Amino acid sequence: MNSQLLENNRIVAVLLIAVFSAANLQAQTKAERKAVAYLQVDQLKNGALLARLQTRELAINALRKTGKEAEANEIEKLQKAINKDILKAFRLNFKFAPVYFFMQQLLCAGCGWRNR
Repeated sequence: MNSQLLENNRIVAVLLIAVFSAANLQAQTKAERKAVAYLQVDQLKNGALLARLQTRELAINALRKTGKEAEANEIEKLQKAINKDILKAFRLNFKFAPVYFFMQQLLCAGCGWRNR
């Protein structure tokens, strides 16, 4: 249990550093940006990459509510194919760190917030 908690904390720390570093990139010199990049690569090497896969759930549900089942099915089929291609590309080409995929609707399940 402690190792899982430690791993989760490490992932959160890497993501937070990446977000805050990206926000400060404009004000940094080339040397500072390079140092941040090395730090982020090192952290990724010891952490994991989280990749969100889209579902297009809102568009699909809206089409279904208006009776456009065929269009909804087509969008759903296309999105599944895109997600499958993303998974395949990561499996074949990204060996640097573990990659964990999750679906868009699971981003904040249970917290009452929706992607907009």
